[in-house]
Amino acid sequence: MGHFLVASNDEVVFARIIGLGTMNNTVSLKQFLDGQRERGFRKFVFDLSKCDGFDSTFMGILLGIALREASVILVNLKNPQRKLLTDVGIHRVVKVCKSSVSFPDVSMQKLESQRVGTRTRLQNMIEAHDNLVQVDPRNQAKFGAFLEALRQELGEGSPL
Repeated sequence: MGHFLVASNDEVVFARIIGLGTMNNTVSLKQFLDGQRERGFRKFVFDLSKCDGFDSTFMGILLGIALREASVILVNLKNPQRKLLTDVGIHRVVKVCKSSVSFPDVSMQKLESQRVGTRTRLQNMIEAHDNLVQVDPRNQAKFGAFLEALRQELGEGSPL
């Protein structure tokens, strides 16, 4: 399991992913990021130097912030992470820094994971994967059946 360290200064929200970023821990991250965006923040920097991996839900959550008129910058990625992002087309919307980047001296706090109900978790996953399909229609072939299964589990049926 992973967790997130977060901080902000006058203009930028910083997040460091420790361990894994997955569908199991992204609800609290999404809530935090949405809250910061509502407070007026438009620049989000994510450090993946301590990230052991991430899934499509995590990628879709990052993408969702970028699709809502915010600048998302990913720093300190490993090559396999860069490949995953490229494979789903996120690199077209978020900035992926190729060189090593150090965060400024900000005090980072651990973002506490919240236990959420099945409905909230499913809605989070659906939104994340809808974001991935929106940014690259080829992702429909990758995630379409999964999205349909999530919608069925949520009781929404197909939007088509």
